[in-house]
Amino acid sequence: SEDDLVIVKSYKVPTSDTGKCLMKCMISKLGLLNDDGSYNKTGMEAGLKKYWSEWSTDTIENINNKCYEEALLVSKDVVATCNYAYVVMACLNKQLKLDKST
Repeated sequence: SEDDLVIVKSYKVPTSDTGKCLMKCMISKLGLLNDDGSYNKTGMEAGLKKYWSEWSTDTIENINNKCYEEALLVSKDVVATCNYAYVVMACLNKQLKLDKST
């Protein structure tokens, strides 16, 4: 929805069902998820380095490792869903905020 786009453009993660599915579509197209919909650790690192080049390599690796570990804890029946994409993006967003505050 238009509201979801406004949220995404402000570097936040939408919580509506349509917003979660928008996130899934976006991160799938960017190669941040594997073909089966699971977290693509290699693709995520490459994507973070490409699209957020202002972040240090250490920051990217730390965020990627933390979010990968968090993604592994998600129930298998949630992987590849819009809710899974939300978990992944919410983690990235949270870790970035934590990194900026240190």
